[in-house]
Amino acid sequence: MLRREFLKKSTYLGTCAIIASQCPAVFGANAKPQPSHSSAIQSSFLGWQGVTDNIDPHFEPWQGELPVQLQGMTFFRNGPGMQERAGQRYSHWFDGDGFVNQFKFSQHGVTHQGKFTQTQKFVEESKAGRFLYNGAGSIITNAKPAKNTQVFNTANTALLPMAGELWAMWEAGTPYRLDQETLATKGQVDFGSELNGVPFSAHPHADTDGTIWNFGDISFTGKPCIVVYQLTAQGGIKRYKLLPLPHHSYIHDFAVTEQYLIFYLPPMLQQLGETYIERFKWQKQLGSRVLVVDKHSLQVVNQMELEAGFVFHFGNSWQQNNELVVNLCLYPDATVMTDVMANIDNNQNRIAHEPAKAAQLRLNLVTNKVSINWAEPYMEFLQFDKRFAAKSSALQYGVGISKNNPHKEFNAITRLNTQSGQSQSYSFGDTAHVEEPLFIAKTNSNREGQGYIINTWLDYGSAKSGVAVFDAEKIGQGPLASMQLPYHLPLGFHGAIV
Repeated sequence: MLRREFLKKSTYLGTCAIIASQCPAVFGANAKPQPSHSSAIQSSFLGWQGVTDNIDPHFEPWQGELPVQLQGMTFFRNGPGMQERAGQRYSHWFDGDGFVNQFKFSQHGVTHQGKFTQTQKFVEESKAGRFLYNGAGSIITNAKPAKNTQVFNTANTALLPMAGELWAMWEAGTPYRLDQETLATKGQVDFGSELNGVPFSAHPHADTDGTIWNFGDISFTGKPCIVVYQLTAQGGIKRYKLLPLPHHSYIHDFAVTEQYLIFYLPPMLQQLGETYIERFKWQKQLGSRVLVVDKHSLQVVNQMELEAGFVFHFGNSWQQNNELVVNLCLYPDATVMTDVMANIDNNQNRIAHEPAKAAQLRLNLVTNKVSINWAEPYMEFLQFDKRFAAKSSALQYGVGISKNNPHKEFNAITRLNTQSGQSQSYSFGDTAHVEEPLFIAKTNSNREGQGYIINTWLDYGSAKSGVAVFDAEKIGQGPLASMQLPYHLPLGFHGAIV
């Protein structure tokens, strides 16, 4: 029933009436195209230049010594790779075709390779030799109409290790299955006839019992609503439910506690616009809203209003008496998505914006009031010790900004103690872009924060990318082991390690 209704409303059967009338640039063929841009990207935009082909395996030795526990492990990073075809460039970071980087760790060094995920879109456009479809935030010349979001699913956002495979995920489509060893694409995940093709977001969260929670935003079909999923630890559908929203909004991620799912709705209402991203209009005066969903009933049990803000990513969250404590990266507005990321290939159009800061929401379940505690450091891509998931914890890790950084861009790894307010960072230099860190707990340890941090970065000054491994309790002392490739990689979003 759910898939049938979704297919009907999203014009899976080919009419495209509802979506095309609301957002012709995403699905239509007659939208005003973006101007073509030269491939001569300025050095600070090297991370968005993209790649045009797979990267064969290449070995580089470690500088320093890799901990024994990490030897034999493999680190993956997903992100937009193909940004240009036939002289046309995507203008929004979200739109590049998914490219997965694999870093195999050995005692002596790292073997890197990278491959494009063979999505329906990528295969079709590779044959055509040009982009065929508009992206969520980019318009291309002579775009073909798309029947549904699956047609331009780029699988470019995150990765989920699952039953010996990797799921390559995007915000609004069914994941693609990859071979962990070869990165070969094995087809799309089969959720069953009822759910195949229904959006499945790029931010699933494992619960303490091993099951996996996720959502899919299907608001573009007309009514503001999401699908809430609960999967088994093996990736099968355990249950799902359609959940109405109070209004259209942009939801990228969510938080999980022992009893609740927490969704943050920024004041971004959908109106007319040339692209899907442009449809979201910032309405500060409306403020933000938090929905608290009971995990047992999958019903909204609390709605709370708070000052306007914008969120991509959440950290650890838990219940403390009558309050829910939610760690997140909070922006004052959505400029980073609607303007900054929409101009990745044009340094002249760079938009000044305030980066995200680490913050902690306290949601009172009795009074329905929300308080916000701000931390000092700028932070994004929060991570934490998963052994303490849904439990009271102090430590959050993420990308940060070093002091006196003239660009005010994320160039450091930061460890924040939310209880003491103290933080420590390691800077990769003023010409670096740092990507999401991952936390790996040390074997036979039980204290929060006993572990390792693994991250990748791009130095656009030297045009090289690298991998670094830190002791998570001593980030300020620098990496235990690091490796720098003789080439650069496109900046990615989220990673995984197996």
